[in-house]
Amino acid sequence: MPDFNGPRVRAAVSQHFAMGGVAIVLAIRNEDDSYRVLRFQEGTAYVQRWEEVPPMAAIENPTFSIQEDFARALYEELGRFFQGQPDLTTARADLLHERTRRDKLEDAMIYIAKEGFHIDPS
Repeated sequence: MPDFNGPRVRAAVSQHFAMGGVAIVLAIRNEDDSYRVLRFQEGTAYVQRWEEVPPMAAIENPTFSIQEDFARALYEELGRFFQGQPDLTTARADLLHERTRRDKLEDAMIYIAKEGFHIDPS
C-alpha cells in the first residue's frame, strides 16, 4: 500500500502486475490523518471527485493505472517540464565532466604536495 507519511499533497506509485504497468494514487492528507483520494468520473477525463478514506484504512483502488511504456514517457516529460535531466545521457555527460574537473584538481594538489609550495620572498 502507498506510504503517505510526508507532505500534505501526495502521489504514490506501485507496480500493477495484472496490466503490466503502474498504479498511481493521488491524494491529500487531512489534518486528522484521513485522506481524500482523487477519482475521475467514469467516462470523463476532466471531471474529478474526491473519495474520503478514514485514518489507517487501506486505499483499495488507485486514482488510475497505466501501462509501463506510458508511465515512463510521462515520467520523462514531467522531468523536462520541471526542468530535470531530460535523460540519463545528459546526467552521465555532466558526471564525466565533473570527474575530469576533479581529476585536474587532485593532480594539482598532488603536485603541490610533492614539490612543495614556494613563495618567492622578493
